[in-house]
Amino acid sequence: GITSSNAKEWLEYGASHVIVTSHVFHNGQIDWERLNSLVELIGKERLVLDLSCRRRIGDTTADGSYYVVTDRWQTFTDVPVNEETLLKLGGYCAEFLVHGVENEGKRCG
Repeated sequence: GITSSNAKEWLEYGASHVIVTSHVFHNGQIDWERLNSLVELIGKERLVLDLSCRRRIGDTTADGSYYVVTDRWQTFTDVPVNEETLLKLGGYCAEFLVHGVENEGKRCG
């Protein structure tokens, strides 16, 4: 995946942006240090944050919200995909790639 150690290299190869997901999440939280490092390195205008997300099915404490998942969609973070999260992260990237992984590959929109 894309990390602080290889993001610049991909841009030098000609990519207009890099898409980053698991690298900016650690122990279920946003890793602000890694995120800031990426922004300093490549600039927010070239960074796309991938917020792959899933619902916590069967979690009786959950409100049906989607949460960012990492590690090939297997590890839930404590980061909900909601307005507050998008507003916080929006200052660090050019755009978001958001998709509900339960529907990935099912051709259902």
